[in-house]
Amino acid sequence: MPLGGAPRSAVAPRLALWRLSRSVRELKGIRREGRTREPPSYAVEARNTIVTMFVDPRSSITTPDTPALRFLNRGQHLQRLQDHVLTNMVNLVQRERDEFVKLEVTDSASARNVAARAMSAVATGTERVTDVQLMLQLFFCRHVDNFQTFLEETLRAIYIAQPGLLKRAEQTTVAQVLAHSSMEAYIEELIETKIHKLAYKSLRDFVTILRDDIKFDLFPDRKTLDVVELAFDIRNLVTHNYGIVNKIFLSKRPDAKLKLGAPYPVDPENITTAVKTLVAASGDIEKRARGKFKLYGSGA
Repeated sequence: MPLGGAPRSAVAPRLALWRLSRSVRELKGIRREGRTREPPSYAVEARNTIVTMFVDPRSSITTPDTPALRFLNRGQHLQRLQDHVLTNMVNLVQRERDEFVKLEVTDSASARNVAARAMSAVATGTERVTDVQLMLQLFFCRHVDNFQTFLEETLRAIYIAQPGLLKRAEQTTVAQVLAHSSMEAYIEELIETKIHKLAYKSLRDFVTILRDDIKFDLFPDRKTLDVVELAFDIRNLVTHNYGIVNKIFLSKRPDAKLKLGAPYPVDPENITTAVKTLVAASGDIEKRARGKFKLYGSGA
């Protein structure tokens, strides 16, 4: 007897099938955003824009390895991994679906077997939903981590190109300077110390400090700043509180319509919105920094 005419205890696999089928649809939707053979158009456009900042596309000059290009490369690496993981998950879920569809109840023994498989399937379906959410959180956080690395690498390039900007740093003693083998080594340590301290600041404080210290506004557009800041807040929530909404997050986002103690719903739309904004921001920041601070051989 097919599952459609099975006893109530044997129909449970249909619940699992529905849940797994839904997971398949969601996973396929997410996977479309991370295809490695067809990179997202916004990533291609950003790469082309950054490349043309440095060289005439008709020339044979090699494009400099800049923070923005590294950010794009790391993002594509992450997308390849994301696509690989999602593809494997889709194949696994579809295989489980196919196995359930073939189940039949012919006697009491097979009914018991189907019931046992059903219980296992429901548990597996629940685990799959949890796995997908965790996976989305991990990929989201890594995209934001990559962008933070881009910001730090850009700041490092600025200070290396114009070490005079460090004059606003904390006062140092002669003994600290003489403890280094050369002035270059001393400046290098100053830069790393400066960046290390800034890395522990909130994004908004980071932006404010750079605006005050080196007169450079990372995000002139308020909407961009809001999207990036939200991405950082979600990353911090996932990293430090397992994605569970806490009072700190709600105090920053009182209009988020989230309940205290509930998991933050990271979904494909969150990832796509964040990545598009981060990619666009990286190109804009690098273009303006290159012109203002004469980076990467710029004579502008």
